[in-house]
Amino acid sequence: MTTSSQIFDFTPYFTTILYIAPDEVDVQVLSGGYANLTARATFSRPINLPTYFDFPTAISSVILKKATPYMHAIPSQAMPVGRQAVEALALRILQGAEPSVPYVAEALARVPTLRVPQSVFHDTKQNILWMTDLGEGKILTDYILSDSPSKSKVEELAGALGRFIAELHRGTKNPPPEMSSTLSDSRHVTGILTSDAERIIREDSLRYRNDPDEMQVLMDRMYSVLDPENNLEPCLVGDLHLCLFLGERTAEIATAVQAFVAELASAYLATSPDAMSTHFKRRFLITHGRELVIGMEMFTRPFDAASKARSVEAGLQCLRAAGAEDGTIDYDILKMLPAEIVEDIMLFLAPDM
Repeated sequence: MTTSSQIFDFTPYFTTILYIAPDEVDVQVLSGGYANLTARATFSRPINLPTYFDFPTAISSVILKKATPYMHAIPSQAMPVGRQAVEALALRILQGAEPSVPYVAEALARVPTLRVPQSVFHDTKQNILWMTDLGEGKILTDYILSDSPSKSKVEELAGALGRFIAELHRGTKNPPPEMSSTLSDSRHVTGILTSDAERIIREDSLRYRNDPDEMQVLMDRMYSVLDPENNLEPCLVGDLHLCLFLGERTAEIATAVQAFVAELASAYLATSPDAMSTHFKRRFLITHGRELVIGMEMFTRPFDAASKARSVEAGLQCLRAAGAEDGTIDYDILKMLPAEIVEDIMLFLAPDM
């Protein structure tokens, strides 16, 4: 993999844009960045930013994301830098800086449990997005995999996230034309992930070697949801289910995952009852299946061969159960999945059963 120092050196960048000496800033490249090079810059004293940044307060540290014309984690995979405009605009919307869509910031304000960084500056020449530093913390999967995840905290976060995601989807279904025209097509990024899932299936699935024709049908099914008319992308719980395939999983981990998924589903569906359409259910299974196939390569913990095989097989079962576009969901196929995953999936497909 290309190293961060070969990609970009942030220290000279700061000396140029902020006119500070190299010893006045400490840059730490952060792990976990898949699409972008991400770093935290800590200054030896609070820094007043240039007026054109349009950020009113001095900062002691900042998070930066550098977009390159390829994936940071996979340098051989091309990716348009225009994707950063989506994140920059999203941060502005979330902090209420876009008057045409005030309801998103209003929805976020109703769930104080969720904290979102503020946009500090978007350097479109260097393709670097500056955002406020929320401090040290754990991503959700790391917390669930910790020694003693709190069930009440897991449920609190899941409920807040479920309500917000539902309101976010409802409020942004029909964005203003002037906003839509500024965004890059998200299907390009999703297409990259789908291509990677296809590669994994071809390389790692015994089922593919035994029945390549059926596997081609399932891979075509993943690509079908990239059609422009399919504008729903409900990837809600795939990463969490990956926790259940790790060799280190415990009863406490399984309990935390199920508690999170149950509360997320309840809050999401209560706020967005139209999500129970057949279109949603089929799309949910397809995207969930894709995430189970590809997610282990981006996961916070390494997968051994047996865990990887189980995750890929579970993803394929979800794809099979989704059925053809004009068909029905095959619930019998879903029963082949681990029981706790079946229970979680049914919360989204048939919550009253």
